[in-house]
Amino acid sequence: MTQVSTADVAGGAELVALQQHSAYLAAGWDATLLVGHRNGPPSPGVVHLGDEQGRSAWARGVRAAAKAPVLRSGPPGTALLAVAEPVRAARRLAGHEDFSHPASRAVLTAAATSDVVHLHNLHGRYFDLRLLPGIAEAAPTILTLHDSWLLTGHCAHSGACERWRTGCGGCPDLSVYPAVRRDATAGNWRRKQRIYARSTGRLHIGAPSRWLLDRVDASMLGPAVADARVIHGGVDLEVFRPARAGEAEAARERFGLPQGAPVLLTVANGLVANPWKDWGTLHRALGLLGSEEGGPVTVAALGEEGADLQLGRVRVVFLGRRTEREEVAAAYRASDVYVHAARVDTFPNAVLEGLATGLPVVASAVGGIPEQVRPAALPGASLSAAAGAAPATGILVPPGDPAPLAAALRTLVDDPALRRRLGSAGRADAEQRFSGSAGLGAYVDWAEELAAAQRPS
Repeated sequence: MTQVSTADVAGGAELVALQQHSAYLAAGWDATLLVGHRNGPPSPGVVHLGDEQGRSAWARGVRAAAKAPVLRSGPPGTALLAVAEPVRAARRLAGHEDFSHPASRAVLTAAATSDVVHLHNLHGRYFDLRLLPGIAEAAPTILTLHDSWLLTGHCAHSGACERWRTGCGGCPDLSVYPAVRRDATAGNWRRKQRIYARSTGRLHIGAPSRWLLDRVDASMLGPAVADARVIHGGVDLEVFRPARAGEAEAARERFGLPQGAPVLLTVANGLVANPWKDWGTLHRALGLLGSEEGGPVTVAALGEEGADLQLGRVRVVFLGRRTEREEVAAAYRASDVYVHAARVDTFPNAVLEGLATGLPVVASAVGGIPEQVRPAALPGASLSAAAGAAPATGILVPPGDPAPLAAALRTLVDDPALRRRLGSAGRADAEQRFSGSAGLGAYVDWAEELAAAQRPS
């Protein structure tokens, strides 16, 4: 088994790949995880691809002489690239997506001796997408999508833009990650289409949400799909669990949060500048909540540094970035409500962690989030009522509008009984639908099916 991911440690997608690697090992697979960037300590079976291997001696020499990072950005990095690899630099300046990563040929080599290859995010300046048809020909290939980059002319999330359906071009925002300098998005789209045409019927597509899989079906990737499955992301229900006696108080003391007053939690890596989250709307909503009469409310922001903010009766405390899972879980147990304001999101781990910890979730109704949260039918705050008899687990609000977000937070701040009811239902729903072992096991079973189908009868 060969897995491929952008990094060993980074965001939610990388965490999923690393956990899946552990699941393959536990199931008895001879598993290797190839990563473009190594951020964490050495780990069994995790191999760094790097970016120097396969480049010309001239390019390596220029970089060594300049002592510059391979992925350095900005004018100095651009000038360095122009000297080291002028053709590559010219293509990037023209807006072409950069697939010039020869070290990723190691994936093709590994595929030749692998029973199954499992690919995760292929953007992040480490992978040559042109290798995909060869990999899929060499071994059964599972491709797990964590965002929409494979479907577009450059962006990982297209937001409200629908140009990816028909060929991109006329891009409304070239700065969206992964950014490009000029609008070559139509050409980038066609280039991906040609790559997928050489993979027709060979890719086994997994996605954490039906929302994302529906986008695959409508995209130029669709014809390459051999089969597709929605496999929900999961959460460790032993780590992320409701607080036991005294744990909430201890966690609040640990983080310097007040006892006896409502605490709202929001979690995002680089919350304020994160392009996918919506700090602007959350900030305005907290301002509205803070301008009202009532007792003090604290908002704990995990994943962001900064001085505390005081917005009327609402105080925002930035807890910084915490990577230890037990410490992250403690932040949830210190809180009464989890709030997730987003412009777009595929299937955020943080929402699952909130549900598993027994917190009611207030979230923007975007991407796959409506598949995670069963919404309560609260006037002015919910987009839809909970389906059937399934108990509600939170409140969904329209994206980009602070008024209904503030109303939802006000409702939960003022109603402890409702918080407990929604939180209890959220934990039960997480146990039923979002067990981490279930999602990881589903991929292990799928890989075993594909491997068995290749063995001689």
